Amino acid sequence: MADEPQHSQPAGMCPSAFTAGDDRREYNVYVETATVEDAWPDLCGWELASQVGPLLISVEVSLRILADCLEEAGVRSYINDGAKAETIVKSICAQLQLIAELAGEHASQAGAPDAAAVAPPPADMFGPPSNESSWHRVVELADRVPRGADLLSQMRMRLAFAAEAIGFDLGIGRGGVGAGEAATATRTLDYDRWIRPLDVHGLYTPDRRALYVEDPIFVRVHQACEGILEAMLVELDKVEAALFVGDYPSAERHVLMAARCCAPFEATIVLLGEMSQLDYAPLRTALRDASGAQSARGQARRRVVKDHFWLFRQQLRHRGLDCLTVLVDPSGHVPEYRLLQAFKLLGRAINQTMSAHAHLVYNVLGSAVNGTLGARVLSLGQVASYPLLPEITDALDKVTLWTALRYADHSGIVIHQQEQAHGLREKYEPTYPAEPCDAALMDRTIEQYFAAIAQQDKEAWKATFSDVFHFEDPKGTKPYVSENNLDNFFRNFIQAFPEVHSASHSVTERSDNSATAQWSIEAASFMKGIDASFSGSEAFWFDPNGKIVVAFAEWDPAALAERMMDQYRSSLR
Repeated sequence: MADEPQHSQPAGMCPSAFTAGDDRREYNVYVETATVEDAWPDLCGWELASQVGPLLISVEVSLRILADCLEEAGVRSYINDGAKAETIVKSICAQLQLIAELAGEHASQAGAPDAAAVAPPPADMFGPPSNESSWHRVVELADRVPRGADLLSQMRMRLAFAAEAIGFDLGIGRGGVGAGEAATATRTLDYDRWIRPLDVHGLYTPDRRALYVEDPIFVRVHQACEGILEAMLVELDKVEAALFVGDYPSAERHVLMAARCCAPFEATIVLLGEMSQLDYAPLRTALRDASGAQSARGQARRRVVKDHFWLFRQQLRHRGLDCLTVLVDPSGHVPEYRLLQAFKLLGRAINQTMSAHAHLVYNVLGSAVNGTLGARVLSLGQVASYPLLPEITDALDKVTLWTALRYADHSGIVIHQQEQAHGLREKYEPTYPAEPCDAALMDRTIEQYFAAIAQQDKEAWKATFSDVFHFEDPKGTKPYVSENNLDNFFRNFIQAFPEVHSASHSVTERSDNSATAQWSIEAASFMKGIDASFSGSEAFWFDPNGKIVVAFAEWDPAALAERMMDQYRSSLR
């Protein structure tokens, strides 16, 4: 099929296959994405270099943002520098946490104490700690903001965790891990050689202010985000490799790790909210930011996740399964179910980051300007409002409907018993009519009742009930006693059976004001291509005007649900 994703066996995991693309694109011009990519170190080809390298560049960029914030502390009284610094530190800690998680996961799968023990890094990676990192400016200026010492402690703790997981000191500060404390590892990354902080700081230069009216936070935030997205895309490459060999537990781990990349991305992208709107034109800034959300990597993460999920679904299909059958029987399909849940988490995490980004842009613009910018800005929120993996959402909807049908009698009985136990017994005790009703009126109402079901005419069906009524379907479950109850019942019925082919009945018993009808319904179900055929009996009591006062439907929804699922499974084979 021409519109299906195309897969080929990946040649390698390092680096990802995605680049910034056309250097002339507006986003690439502003963010210097090609230069950022060139800055990512290969770290002597070390196994984790394709992710740790870009992330360390992102950390250094973020440290520069923090250092500039501290440098300017107190200059503008209208800015809460302490709150701004806390937001930036949260981003830095999230990035360091991701490095630790990547390394920890890598080591745990090999049963090693740390990542370096799995594939020892080349000796050329190590050297003296950094003299050039922005960390030193941060340490010197931290006392300019409230809680500066606490913020330093948070970052040092995250640095220590990362060093422990990765197996060597990252070399960001003199003396290991920061400001003079003892190093947590015997080896130290030659940070200045591999990360080249001075070059990283030069990714945004003062002369750009003459070219573009912009805040340096805008450029640097997106440069940091590019590194986080690169780490995520490399992880998604590993998902594809695991899927190709059918290793679902491995694919699950990599999908979950890709989802973890969303937290530092969101913590970093929200730094755009710290831009000074008084110094720069908000409209121009927001327009650029909207295009920034469409960077090559920003687009790729959604496309690649959808692509990999398509491959997973095709593999399920070849085995006579799909999302619905896996969700209905998790214990029978454990690896598939766990991977499906991981994809659900990843899709939700990506949409959440897009939603946060969209709200940020709207806040920068303000409501008065928002409506004039068109799809470039509005598409952020629109894309975020739709599920990334609609197949999962559709399957979950079907599971909800199937479960409600399969356990309708059980759950309804439990609810009924609980409410009776809490003082609602009288409310749910039916009051049978004392006056007789003409047999012709009863027959006509029953005819209208099933005709309305066949035609899916909710109002006509509701019109067959008296003002006060008691309706149980199936008998023994929580009764429907209000008009709103009837609305919910009919809506759920239509969701389960969107098209009724026929609803036949025959009256088998009559008394002064009651009648019993045997009925049979043929309908299309919520499962694509699966029809439902079910029958039962219903006892009615009527008021003198022929309106239903009490009704009990007796049938077996659980058996119907099982028959439908059996038919659905057969249709997949």
